[in-house]
Amino acid sequence: MNHSSLNLSVFLQNPKYIKSTDINWSQFILLLFLAFAFMFVALIPIAVLNKIFNFDHIHAHKTALSMFFGAVLIAPVIEELMFRLLLKPIKQNLIIFIIITLPFSIYLCIIASYLGFTLLILFQLLILVLINTPQHYLFKTQRIFIRHFKFFYYFSIISFGFLHITNFTFEEVNVWILLCSPLLVAPQCILGAIIGFIRVKFGFTYAIGFHASYNGVLVLFTALGEFI
Repeated sequence: MNHSSLNLSVFLQNPKYIKSTDINWSQFILLLFLAFAFMFVALIPIAVLNKIFNFDHIHAHKTALSMFFGAVLIAPVIEELMFRLLLKPIKQNLIIFIIITLPFSIYLCIIASYLGFTLLILFQLLILVLINTPQHYLFKTQRIFIRHFKFFYYFSIISFGFLHITNFTFEEVNVWILLCSPLLVAPQCILGAIIGFIRVKFGFTYAIGFHASYNGVLVLFTALGEFI
């Protein structure tokens, strides 16, 4: 049986650069249910850790309306552009990435996040060099990317996941919190793995749609919880 869950399982064990296919909505919906199933399991250790460390979640104090705009309309677009657009590093995507991330690099400089600013600027400069080199150098770089695709794919998962450690506020950051941090961002790592699969298999637009749908359901349940 050619279920999407089976395809995802095989893909995660050995991610490969593949040509995008037409969207299969039954697979899309199945993967959405799968993402929530994994999320609920991943929330169990987070609840236990919350009892131990007594941390807070930044979204807990936001209104449903602000969460809708932030989590459903803005975050899926920005985060997919940042973390999964370049899983298909064609020249058009490289140019889009530079345009989109330039304001963000300026923002990092303004808030004095110099490490993030420096890393992003260096990456942008590398992309600019690639864009402006002779075509055969770009093709050679793309072939290297394809040959080592799984490492870039796994990096997108890990970086996307650990970005969301900023969703938590701690009374004190100690070594135990650092050691437990992979458990805290496990739901986002799982989500990143599934969205990355969708991005590669079905295309970038569907990755944004999946991300927005996932966040939208979470916001809906949060809003319902406020009225119950």
